Amino acid sequence: MKLKRTMTVGALAAACAAGTMAGTAGVANADWHDCPNGSVCVWEHSNYNGRFLSGGTSVGNVGSAMNDKTTSLWNRTGTVVCYFEHTNSGGRAVYVTGPGDSSANIGASANDKISSWGPCN
Repeated sequence: MKLKRTMTVGALAAACAAGTMAGTAGVANADWHDCPNGSVCVWEHSNYNGRFLSGGTSVGNVGSAMNDKTTSLWNRTGTVVCYFEHTNSGGRAVYVTGPGDSSANIGASANDKISSWGPCN
């Protein structure tokens, strides 16, 4: 399957300057092939489509481009990850993934409710 890239280097630089990056995580349009090994990835739409954000096992704030917009996700880490309704792992955990788990549609109880994620305690 051919990789799909829709964000140019110039657009990525503009996104960085505009503050749409969360740590080393970046927001772009991507498909599931673009999720790096060792990362947690979230997508705006079902079936790993639309805006995309990847980060480590802990992201305290997904940023305005992805806040409350996640519908599909993939945990490519060795850690159980909880996804929270507020920044900095605040509020309730609305979804949990084990190492390697993914979901093409996280369902109504978690859809468009994720603001951060981190290791589950």
